[in-house]
Amino acid sequence: MDVFDQRVGGQELGWKALAVNLSDIAAMGGTPRAALVSLILPVDTGVDVVLGFYRGIRRLARTTGVAILGGNLVRGSPLSITLTVVGEGAAPVLRSGARPGDRVFVSGQPGLARLGYLILKRKLPATKDAWAKPRASLLSRRNAAANAYPGGKKAIRRFVLPDPRMELARDVHPTAMMDVSDGLATDLSRLARASGVGIVIDIAALPISRAFRSLCGALRVAPEHVMVEGGEDYELVMTLPPSAPPPDTIAWHCIGEVTSGHKVLVRDKERTRSLTAHGFDHFKA
Repeated sequence: MDVFDQRVGGQELGWKALAVNLSDIAAMGGTPRAALVSLILPVDTGVDVVLGFYRGIRRLARTTGVAILGGNLVRGSPLSITLTVVGEGAAPVLRSGARPGDRVFVSGQPGLARLGYLILKRKLPATKDAWAKPRASLLSRRNAAANAYPGGKKAIRRFVLPDPRMELARDVHPTAMMDVSDGLATDLSRLARASGVGIVIDIAALPISRAFRSLCGALRVAPEHVMVEGGEDYELVMTLPPSAPPPDTIAWHCIGEVTSGHKVLVRDKERTRSLTAHGFDHFKA
């Protein structure tokens, strides 16, 4: 989670810290029940920042029915935030169940959070004392950055306040599923590797809306690359057998199929090529 550049306020940080953990529960078809919060805070951390952080956690916890049971708080450096979420489910969905012939679906619009991050990175330089400034100042500067691009507000909101797809995960019965936290290319490669299969993604089937394409144009980035490589959306990607009824076509988009190979490929018109994962890797960053 790219929060240490301090373009994200305390409340958004609290929301996001819980959201990314809820997304992991959603990706296994589970229901979150409780969370523990552990903080290591530098001595100069403002009380208002800490209170804002907990307000953000509490807002999302209330809407998702998650109980905050407690945790730990110590002084130290660097800043460290650790959340543990406990959930339950009758039959957890793993990333290892995809089979040749399954269809590949993704929810929402992956890549939108990446566009929000790019706006903030270009228009809102990071400063070490950002959290020392009033929250109103941060919001004002962030709104100005958003207004410089068509659809900027929606993209920035997706980056700072991701929406864990709890309800979407409960309405489907996939053979495999995981959340898109590190980029569609990276996470599809992980799913394919865990399942021992190949995947072919159809570029023409990617859910690139007119607004998404317009914002990509303003930022001078290729929409297909952003959608495939962007991270921190916390959308869901799943595989369904051919016999399964199609899911809600507004929320879910069929973008390809599972094959008997061992590679993730991209099909662009008549040309098929290997998909190179350029998303986030926790062990290479």
